[in-house]
Formats: sequence, structure tokens, C-alpha cells
Amino acid sequence: MPFYKRFETVVLLYPTYRYLLKYFGRFAYSKDDKEVLRSSIVLQCHIIEKGLSLKNVRPGFGVPKMNHLLDSLGEYIKKYHDEQLEMFAMSIVKAYFDFNEKCGTIDDGLKAKYENLCTQIEHHEKYDYLCGGAVHVTKEEILKAAMIPYLEFVKARHSVRHFTGEPVDEYLLHKALEMAQYTPSACNRQPWKVFVYTQKENVVQLLTMQTGARQFLNDVGAVIIVTSSATHFFGNEMHQLYLNGGLYSMNLLLALHAVGLGSIPLNLGISDDKLKLIKNFANIPESEVPVLLIAVGNIPKELKVAASKRFCYTDYTIFD
Repeated sequence: MPFYKRFETVVLLYPTYRYLLKYFGRFAYSKDDKEVLRSSIVLQCHIIEKGLSLKNVRPGFGVPKMNHLLDSLGEYIKKYHDEQLEMFAMSIVKAYFDFNEKCGTIDDGLKAKYENLCTQIEHHEKYDYLCGGAVHVTKEEILKAAMIPYLEFVKARHSVRHFTGEPVDEYLLHKALEMAQYTPSACNRQPWKVFVYTQKENVVQLLTMQTGARQFLNDVGAVIIVTSSATHFFGNEMHQLYLNGGLYSMNLLLALHAVGLGSIPLNLGISDDKLKLIKNFANIPESEVPVLLIAVGNIPKELKVAASKRFCYTDYTIFD
């Protein structure tokens, strides 16, 4: 590559990396921040859950990690009130102690901390769905749930640029969001946030700022912005912002397809100035990095879509 081309590439990349480093440096290491502490607890919980889900679980495993988790959870409870997180974390902690109690391998120091936390946290039945630990499933259950014509389903999804202009049924949006919440993420940290806009003036304004939907912005029924939080990642995990946000965005696009809504992903790889405008207008917190803007709408009886043919997977897949 000629030198001037390399220089041009560096110049183009610099604003993006400056933007990312600013957010990562500012929000990823703030120990007093609620979201950072919460993310750390979720990460520690996942480490314990992974240990409990192994084929051969070692009795008494993870004492230092559990010590850290209990300390972090105790600090969180003192500073903040978050019933969901408390239920989520304590259910995993309980599963750890139940396992080790059966094995006769409970650490006395950990047990004292655990019992102290139990006196501070009440059980909230409305969050029972968050109870964690290791869950036993069968191959038959997994395969039965997977028996759908998935190839036909994904082939039938298109990026839609022709909507009816009618308001989107919010029930369908909620169903799609419920489906997308099962997206896998790094250590189950679920770093995404979702901002949904259904008011016509907001939809038009956001699409005008993004500039990729000029020809059909007045027919879009809703706009969804997916962000990823810089407070959820540490060390060399900067790119996890986009990786995890991208995983969620793809699942959400498929979920919207599953409930019968049309959608099109619109690029947010735009200038800092445009991103600031969108974030300010959309009331997106500063610590959130926008990953994707999705235009959503009702599909007309007949429409045209771009063919967008895919190359065969054999062209880019290498087996050992």
C-alpha cells in the first residue's frame, strides 16, 4: 500500500480510536460508579456459575473469587438499592453454598459473610426468573426446541425500506425485546441498553440526523438505538463494546422479523459530531456507546427489497 494511503487510513481511524479511548478511559475504571460495581458483580457471578456447570465440579472451588463476590455485593448493598441484582447474585451464591454444603466443603469465613448478607437481603418472588446456578437440561429438550425451519426463517428476513407509515404495535416491540434478552454476552455481562422511540417527531428527527433513511423516514414507525456500556468492560476489552452490542443487535433484528415487523439496521459508524447530536437528542447517557440504529415499521402487502445475494459459506470457511 502506498505511504499516502497508509497515512490517510491513520488519519481516518484516529477520531474513532480517540472516541473509544476517551469513553473507555473515563468510564471503565471508576470504582465508585454504580454501573461499574454492578458489572463487576455480574462478571464474578458468572465465574461461579461456570464452575458449578462443569462436568466434574471440584468441591470447595473458587474461595478467593467467592470472597471477592461477597465483598463486592456487600459494598453494593450498602451504597445502592437494586432488588433485581441482589436476587440475581444471591441465588448464585446460594447455589454455591448448597453444593459445598452437600460436599462438606464450606469455608467458615465465606459462610459468615454469606449469612451476614442473608440478613440484609429479602427474597422478592417477582424476580424468581433471575435465580441462577447450574440448570440440568437434556439433549432431547434442546433439540426439540431447535426443531424449526431456521434456514427458511433467516432467508425470509430482508432489510426493509418500504413501510406502511402506520404506528407500530408496542406489544410486538415488547415481544421482540423479550426474545432478544436471551442474547449471549461475554461472561453474561449483558452490557447493552436499548432506547426505543415511537413518537413520530422523534423518529423523523433521529433518522434525519443519521442520514441513511432519507427516502423513507416518514414511513418508519419506530427507531431503536442499541448501545453498549463502557462501564461493563476492563483492561484490553475495548472492542467488546461493539462485539457484544453487535450480537444483541443481530438477535433483535431476527426477533423483530419473528414478530412480523420490518426493520433495517442503520450504520452508526459516523462522525463524533453526528453521534453527539444523536446522543443529546435521544437522552443517551454519556457512558453509553451507540452501536446500531434500527428503523422499524409495518410491512405493506407487497414491497421491493434489495436482493443482497450472499456468497457461499464455502468461499470463506476453512476447516483444519
